[in-house]
Amino acid sequence: MPGPMTEDDHLRAALMTLGLLDPADEADARRQEADDPGFAALAAHWAERFDAADPVEPQAPSAGLWDRISDRVDDAISAPETHTHRRDAGIWEPLGPGIERKVVHTDRAAGTLSYFVRMQGGATLPIHTHEMDEQCILLEGRLRIGDLVFEPGDFQLAHAGGKHVPIHAQTDCLFFIHGAL
Repeated sequence: MPGPMTEDDHLRAALMTLGLLDPADEADARRQEADDPGFAALAAHWAERFDAADPVEPQAPSAGLWDRISDRVDDAISAPETHTHRRDAGIWEPLGPGIERKVVHTDRAAGTLSYFVRMQGGATLPIHTHEMDEQCILLEGRLRIGDLVFEPGDFQLAHAGGKHVPIHAQTDCLFFIHGAL
């Protein structure tokens, strides 16, 4: 007759039920479940509790999800020494009215970010300073920075410590920036 179940048994059964054990611990827990009726009952108890706590019905993946996953896997296989970020991947986060940013790479060791900025026509980035040199390439649209007008393909380097005058989007714009975190 198995002894009483301990807190460790409860934790192990719960983690096994959720699939959160590493492979070796998972195999041990599954053997214990097969050999110990008390542990098997405990695992069944946790499965019921987790099922009751998650009333959401399973959803089919969104259209194109498997294609996007396949593309990422193909990218990793065909160019393993690179990092590829697809145009439709990532999350746009608001920076201000009519302005969004999508980070595509963070290099904490160097203290830098690489990201895209989208601005709606008429939006303005206010005056700001840079902790380090910042590189910017306009990809789409038309910007005015001070008295300069920028077209797609134009590049600007803002030096560390300098003040960047306001940036006005004359049309909807997309640009790429590499600069400080």
